[in-house]
Amino acid sequence: MDLFDYAKNENIAEKNSDQEEVFSVSQITIEIKHLLAHHFASKHPIVIEGEVSNYKGRNSAGHMYFSLKDESSILPCVFFRFANAKAQIPLKEGSLVQAKGKIEVYEKGGRYQFVIESISEKGQGQLFEKFLQLKSKLQTEGLFDQARKKPIPSFARRIGVVTSATGSVIKDIIHVIEKRAPVVDIVLFPCKVQGDDAAKTIVEQIELASEAKFQIDVLIVGRGGGSIEDLWPFNEEIVARAVAQCSIPIISAVGHQTDFTICDFVADVRAATPSQAAEFAVPDTQELRKQLLLFMQQMGETLQSKLAFAQKELIRWMAQPVMRDPRAPLTQRMQFLDELTARLKERLKHVTPLHVTQLRHLQKQLIVAQNQRITQSKSLLSSLSAQLKVLDPKNVLSRGYSIVRLKNQKIISHLHQVKIEDEVLVKVSDGEFECTVTKT
Repeated sequence: MDLFDYAKNENIAEKNSDQEEVFSVSQITIEIKHLLAHHFASKHPIVIEGEVSNYKGRNSAGHMYFSLKDESSILPCVFFRFANAKAQIPLKEGSLVQAKGKIEVYEKGGRYQFVIESISEKGQGQLFEKFLQLKSKLQTEGLFDQARKKPIPSFARRIGVVTSATGSVIKDIIHVIEKRAPVVDIVLFPCKVQGDDAAKTIVEQIELASEAKFQIDVLIVGRGGGSIEDLWPFNEEIVARAVAQCSIPIISAVGHQTDFTICDFVADVRAATPSQAAEFAVPDTQELRKQLLLFMQQMGETLQSKLAFAQKELIRWMAQPVMRDPRAPLTQRMQFLDELTARLKERLKHVTPLHVTQLRHLQKQLIVAQNQRITQSKSLLSSLSAQLKVLDPKNVLSRGYSIVRLKNQKIISHLHQVKIEDEVLVKVSDGEFECTVTKT
């Protein structure tokens, strides 16, 4: 007896009456539940072989909800905590398993499901096996190598997004980018993200986004979460090669944080979520503004420190005797030379012609040496004079800098020293003028 024979015998499919029987949703659901229970009563427990799909692990209550699938069908499954606590194998997406249990109807949801009592591993599923084979092939070719990955530009002006036009992915990306960098343009390249021809449309849109006319700086390729079947287009070889050959840096954002696809491995950067991909693509302008203000403050402090050091150096040099009378050392040298010359002349009166010759030779050497010392002293004096000119505050002011003081003559070196409507004195190279602070 099959299901239809049972339905006929129990009179639930139709009645030999002129009036059709009307069922409520609850009634028909209960009848279907009884049908299935009666039909499979003699076959309990049922053993079903299939590939684990849409597996998310245990929920907060410890139960597991996933599906078993083959080439053409998917069966919803539930593995309650009291049963899965005895499971000897770690379930994972794509595993090929044999599950033992019973078919039940979940009345509240109006669907049938397979309640698993025990499960054993059969091997890796076909899709997962294909995934591993392609991953190994592309890795051998070097498509995953870090050396070939392109860097994400620090300041992208236009972001391209290859995803569905109607999903939440594009909304999340737009929300994050508008918040972090509202001046950045976003260009959507719509494609299918699941189904038989999804991989083809993804490739077409990646190639389209690569055209120079769009001027895309960074390309985000992605979709929301799903089962391995839902994400499979991003595991296709044609998509992987399109990502690898793209001239634009690509951020892959496929599925959730725990989902990994071939596209993730080939892309230049992998993001756990579409929102994170948007964060990777553009900087936070608010944070950049804070960093810029901090840099300007540090530059101001450095400049003030250098000016203060230059002033101290100038005062120190000005205190040197040579600065009070630059010719004094030279005058002393010349006087000493005159004294030596006089002494030599006096000695020459008491020497022999041979001594005279020797002394004249020594005199020439002395004159040459003294001239060299004089030349060196002049060069040093010129160098010191040039350094003094560089350190002179007037020269610093003549290059466009200024000294700003409060009314009490205190130099302003930090922004917090002034407030709105403060009057300040600004000293430039050829004078001073007053200003009133209107904005800080």
